[in-house]
Amino acid sequence: MHGSTIRLLEAAQFSTPQALAIAEAIDSGIQSADLVTVPVFEARMAQSESRSDARLAQLELRLLEKMDERFSRQDGKFSAMDGKFSGIDEKFARMDERFSRMDERFSKIDERFSGIDGRFSRIDDKFSALFWRMFGLGVTGVGILVGIFHYWPPAR
Repeated sequence: MHGSTIRLLEAAQFSTPQALAIAEAIDSGIQSADLVTVPVFEARMAQSESRSDARLAQLELRLLEKMDERFSRQDGKFSAMDGKFSGIDEKFARMDERFSRMDERFSKIDERFSGIDGRFSRIDDKFSALFWRMFGLGVTGVGILVGIFHYWPPAR
């Protein structure tokens, strides 16, 4: 029993046995009340922290399991898409082969057309030379022919 408690009871003018009885009652009440002291509070907090840490660890495990499950499903989807794209790559490779063959064919056709263009230009040159030889006209004669054809037939 604390001395300050006894002094308070004596100041209230209780007899000593009454003051002692009241002090002992107060003291036993305080002891049985389980008041939280700092060490008790720290022990309870540590216990609470350990429980919450365990719960968080369980939650984290469940979360990781779910995430692993979802990621594995996504990996399956991506691998299926990769399979589809590998087929597309093969198709593009075949198309590239076809385009290269077509380019070869077009280059051969271009060579033939360039040969034909050369032939036509030579034929055109021959005809123009033949025309000028047949008529024996020079630049002046051509001007006269243009004038005649321009005003022909005569206006009526």
